[in-house]
Amino acid sequence: RLGLSPIEDGVTGKVVEANTAAAELFGYSRETLLGLPVKNLLAEPDSEQAFVRILAKSAVVDYELRLRTAQGDVRECLVTATGRIDAAGRLIGCRGLARDVTERNRMLTELRNAERDYRGLFENAHDAILVLEPETEVVLDANRQACILYDFPREQFIGHSMLELSVNPEKAQGLWNSTKSGDRFATFESQHLRRDGKVIDVEINAGDAWWG
Repeated sequence: RLGLSPIEDGVTGKVVEANTAAAELFGYSRETLLGLPVKNLLAEPDSEQAFVRILAKSAVVDYELRLRTAQGDVRECLVTATGRIDAAGRLIGCRGLARDVTERNRMLTELRNAERDYRGLFENAHDAILVLEPETEVVLDANRQACILYDFPREQFIGHSMLELSVNPEKAQGLWNSTKSGDRFATFESQHLRRDGKVIDVEINAGDAWWG
């Protein structure tokens, strides 16, 4: 949500102007919001001093502030504001925009948690797992068990084509292509080479997946 944030009177520390969007953001009627001490709108009252110090020197863009609504809910906002400076160079007020990013931040946190959980499952799986580029079979990622199986450090394994490690590349390519011809998943046996040249028999479960 984007709205005109309260304009603070630098002398009294109260809201002297606010639009409808600001009233909706804070959950007050516009009449109630006018004259309200700005500290009442801050989830962390001490954050006002840091904000004012920066604003006295220059405009702020996407400054992170935690604001509190009339219902007591805390909203994470990005504030873009300019100060009003008097002839003596003192900050006497400010005006700006407050963008509510609470929901966006929640989604980003959930995404990071999901990525962390996936990474844990990927790394700690008992089976070797490889993520391959579909056309060239170049390794995009490999879990710990895959590195052990093929005797490759991860940094060397990534970028390697599995076709180079296949005893029968043509057969392997045909089997791999079967996952791209309408059969999303395929299971087949193959023979691969470890880094030391030793041949190993492997059972492969392959399928399309989004990556990145």
